[in-house]
Amino acid sequence: LTQKAIGHIFNAQKYYGGKKYAQALSEIQSSLDTKETAGAYVVQGSIYYALGRRQAALTAYRSALSIDPTLRDVKTLVKSLESQLSIPAEKETE
Repeated sequence: LTQKAIGHIFNAQKYYGGKKYAQALSEIQSSLDTKETAGAYVVQGSIYYALGRRQAALTAYRSALSIDPTLRDVKTLVKSLESQLSIPAEKETE
């Protein structure tokens, strides 16, 4: 993970905390453009969720799990969103 990508994630979290979601999305996209990481996708999912964009949040959380399938809290979020959106749960592969 590059320092640049980490900086973008930090900035995104700062903007998210201040409810500046457009800036947060811009920063997290810059991080993902630098390097796709599970952490960046989790932050992206949280931003989308705060904006009420549940389908986009679900997509971001699924991307995080495709990189790191051990993220239990994210698995819980995915199941919750699938339920809210009436989407059949994806089968886990192990």
